[in-house]
Amino acid sequence: MLRFTRLPVLPRRSAVFWPLLALLVSPCVFAEVEPSQRAGLTVTQAHEFACSIKPIIPPAAADAKPTLTLTADQATLDENGQASASGSVRLEKDGQALEAPELNYNRKTSRATAEKGLLYYRPGINLSAESADVNINEETGRFGNTQFALTENGGRGHAERVESLGAGMFELHVADYSTCPGEKKAWRLSAERIELDQQEGRGEAFDAVLRVFEWPVFYTPYISFPIDDKRHTGFLLPVIGLSGRNGFELATPYYINIAPGRDATVTPRLLTKRGVQLGGEFRYLNPHSVGRVVGEYLPSDSAFGSDRSLFQFEHVGRFGRHFGIEADYTRVSDDEYFEDLGSDLSSTSQSQLERALELTFAATGVRFSALVRNFQTLEDDRGTQTFRLEPYERLPQAQLSLKSPTAPLYVGLDTQFSNFQRDDSVDGLRYDVRPRLGLGTDRGYWYAHSEASYRYTRYALRDTPTGADDTLDRQIPSFSTESGLRFERLLQNGWLQTLEPRVFYLYNGFDAQDELPVFDTGIPDLRFDRLFSDNRFVGRDRIGDANQVTLGLTSRFIDPDDGRTVVNLNLGRIYGFSPIDVRLPQRSPIGFGERHSDIVANAEYAPLRNLYSSLTLQYDPEDARFNRGSVRAGYRDDAGRRLDVGYRYYRDFRAASVQSPTGPFETLEQTDILLKLPVSQRLKLFGRWNYSLENSQSVQTLGGLEYRPSCCWAMRGAWQRFVRNQEGEYDTGIFFQIELTGLGRFGDNIEKLLDRDTVDTDSGFNGFLYP
Repeated sequence: MLRFTRLPVLPRRSAVFWPLLALLVSPCVFAEVEPSQRAGLTVTQAHEFACSIKPIIPPAAADAKPTLTLTADQATLDENGQASASGSVRLEKDGQALEAPELNYNRKTSRATAEKGLLYYRPGINLSAESADVNINEETGRFGNTQFALTENGGRGHAERVESLGAGMFELHVADYSTCPGEKKAWRLSAERIELDQQEGRGEAFDAVLRVFEWPVFYTPYISFPIDDKRHTGFLLPVIGLSGRNGFELATPYYINIAPGRDATVTPRLLTKRGVQLGGEFRYLNPHSVGRVVGEYLPSDSAFGSDRSLFQFEHVGRFGRHFGIEADYTRVSDDEYFEDLGSDLSSTSQSQLERALELTFAATGVRFSALVRNFQTLEDDRGTQTFRLEPYERLPQAQLSLKSPTAPLYVGLDTQFSNFQRDDSVDGLRYDVRPRLGLGTDRGYWYAHSEASYRYTRYALRDTPTGADDTLDRQIPSFSTESGLRFERLLQNGWLQTLEPRVFYLYNGFDAQDELPVFDTGIPDLRFDRLFSDNRFVGRDRIGDANQVTLGLTSRFIDPDDGRTVVNLNLGRIYGFSPIDVRLPQRSPIGFGERHSDIVANAEYAPLRNLYSSLTLQYDPEDARFNRGSVRAGYRDDAGRRLDVGYRYYRDFRAASVQSPTGPFETLEQTDILLKLPVSQRLKLFGRWNYSLENSQSVQTLGGLEYRPSCCWAMRGAWQRFVRNQEGEYDTGIFFQIELTGLGRFGDNIEKLLDRDTVDTDSGFNGFLYP
């Protein structure tokens, strides 16, 4: 039997400043409490030790019971059903439990009174009071001079009077509320009245003052806050910043929980050098679709001189069994929008905003898609479009692919119709048809696949120069065959090594294509898997002539204990039997010489689960130089520690990514260091530094920290400096964020700035490759 001990009521606290030094030496010690000690904590013990609060009765006693039980050292029952009990009194019914030194209970009215202190539990809340009057059946009552603790989110506090209204609703008068443990609170909310609704998971405070380290910092006649871990409408954490272009910044997101699959966020943002921006995001999640709508509006930008706005819509889904839809639309009011109002390098470097709508139909052996796509091209702040050439619009593009469900012999057909449009340029229609016949087999230890095809392409052009043909066509036969072996051997230490040689032969007939336009074709990076592609270009305006064989070799070392691939090695090269003739205007395929390709090598090594490294090289043996190279090593663990160190070298990067025919080729050579370091349970550091060795300048520098002295509050700060335009001009920002756990949901973490990449040179095909 649990023994009752009179619980002292915490005294009201005066406004005394708590130095930061006291905070540093007084952490939340929940992690230091043994599990056996956490079970059955009293309300006072929860205040002293725990960030979260456990029920005061054993779990078995928390089950709902249809009958009432009363135990005590002494008890009497008169003829009117009035029971008087004393000495370790415990009353239980329907998941409720009362403990008191003395208790009077009326069986007829289900009323229990305690004048010498009482401990009361019901699911979700613990109460200790100096006096109580409780109706057990109706789950209502009054408690005087009370400490309370919420078991869902660790909320706790003191109230002069608590009224239980039934159905999980409580009304607290002259009350304090906080999620901080211990007597000294990092923050607390003092209010004349606080209403708690356990079913809705919300608390409401009236005539409330927010105190931080006992200093009153904010008064509000009304505030609503969550008391459980579910989604709730309310303010998210504000973000405070300071930058050279925008001045002081303050963003206060307000989250709206509309429905289980619907929510919205409204974000007012103050920029002292520009004005007040209003942003919003609406998200939806259906069984077969997902999407979001984003909008931002800044009226009368003081620095820019006019209104600024952004609108974005994204949707991916399907309807019916075979039909799908994907939509993407982004528009900004002016070319400098992201440069002025973006907060990181990934947004300020945007130059093309896509608007696309695609409908698809897919069934066995059949796939059809219809696409419309155009772009908003952003000029730089000098009014030029150097390296920001406008792509062609596709209004529309239709594609049909057929493949027979037969094996090992199959037949297929790929067709595409595209209507390309662009102002002040040659544009027109393109028809492309490619029937094919294939044969393939895979026996596990070896495989082989061959395919023969014939491609016919026809152009009907508009706005051609005087005397030029407006109707052009192209005919190219193709044949490819690939075969590979899969060897395995068991090493003496039990490890498994694989050896996987593969050979790929490709023949593409030659057809002069210099007069054909370039609507959607570019040059991808030459990766290991690209060595086995049937076209060295991306797109259908150029089909590379080929009479070549690719030799590739892959080897893996597999740990027998967990099946993890510790080492993965790839090596390959294309050997041509005839010179390459098909080129793009004013540039050649990166990674290809007159006949052969560069040697491509890739190695991945992960000696431990937390330690990894990779190396990729593209070497030109004819010129004895490296054209591409990247190396990366890193460490990650479950404690949150992370270190990534990388180096990237790309010769003729500009030609490979943005493809200005008149602009100079450039070499990209950058280092990248990323760090996340929990120094202690309270302090975590993070940072990133991206440096251009070619230009001898930092592309992005970011440093920040998170300080979480206890479970109830945290603060974060970050400093960022990044290149904001093509001219290499910098923007600097300082961001600050405070989290008071229990008063609002956690919003957009400023630490996410780490994961926004600078230049994605590893994506294969970068940018739009148009003349």
